[in-house]
Amino acid sequence: MLLLRPCDAESLRDAAAFEAIFESQRRAWRASAEGVIADARIYAEPWGFALEDVRVPVRLWHGKQDRAFSVHLAEELAKRLPHCKARFVDDAGHYSLPIRHMREILEDLISS
Repeated sequence: MLLLRPCDAESLRDAAAFEAIFESQRRAWRASAEGVIADARIYAEPWGFALEDVRVPVRLWHGKQDRAFSVHLAEELAKRLPHCKARFVDDAGHYSLPIRHMREILEDLISS
C-alpha cells in the first residue's frame, strides 16, 4: 500500500471495503483486459463533444488526495461544465471518497 495516499490505505483496512474494491477490480479484469483498456481510452481520446455543450446537471465529487485522477483536471472539468455542482473533499482519495462519503454522495444524487 505504499502507492496509496494515507486516507486510501486507512479506508481499505476495513475488510468489507477492501473486499468490495477488490471484487470490482477482479470483475473488471475477469474476461479480458478489453473493458479496462476501453475505460482508459475514455480518458485519453477526444469525447466528440465540448464540455461547454453539456446541458444536463452534473454532480462531480472528487477527493483532493486522489492519485489516480488529478484534482486539477477535475477542477478544470467542473469549470467547463455549465451545470456542474462540484464538491472537492480535502482528506479523501480515489478509494476513500466513495468509502467514507457514500451516504453524502447518494443523498446529493437523490436530491438533485
